[in-house]
Amino acid sequence: MAAADIDSDCGYTWGKIEAAGPLADAMLAAVPARPGERIALTDLRTRVPAARWDARPSVSGSSTAVATGRLGALDAWVDGTASAPSSLSLGWSEVGADTPYDLAGALMARGAKVEPLGCYHFGPGEVNAVAIVTAPGRPPFALTAYSRGAPLAQSTAQQNMSVALDGVLPTRASLRAAHRDPPWEDPCPF
Repeated sequence: MAAADIDSDCGYTWGKIEAAGPLADAMLAAVPARPGERIALTDLRTRVPAARWDARPSVSGSSTAVATGRLGALDAWVDGTASAPSSLSLGWSEVGADTPYDLAGALMARGAKVEPLGCYHFGPGEVNAVAIVTAPGRPPFALTAYSRGAPLAQSTAQQNMSVALDGVLPTRASLRAAHRDPPWEDPCPF
């Protein structure tokens, strides 16, 4: 029975990794290739051709977005300015669903190292986590992932994933200083 449980769990996890593959590809494409390099919004749109960008930003995931659109079933938005985007974010939600994406696993499947910095919890099923990702051909970048499962059928499950495009790498100390309630924990599995 233990072997069947392990096989079932591996299949479940691998399904989430495969589902996050296009998200990982888009985020890796969006990150500048050289340390200190900044890309413009037009460059970002070219780097992420699978996204369908709105003609004008809506208030989809962020009230400060300079661009909004869709990447498959996810909302996409870019914060910062048109000349210097600071982050690309992707968001998903569904009532009564299980969270479908394992972005960290998809990045690792593409050869990236994902180093968790810390997280904070809003109860047992809701977590916001930050990691530093080192991927082949890219300087290290920050990845933030928020996840809330739907423990009840009428609850809304949600996942938001954001990659920093400005080259700024957070530290454990900066996370703790910026977010005191709830307190940051480390280490925290991503």
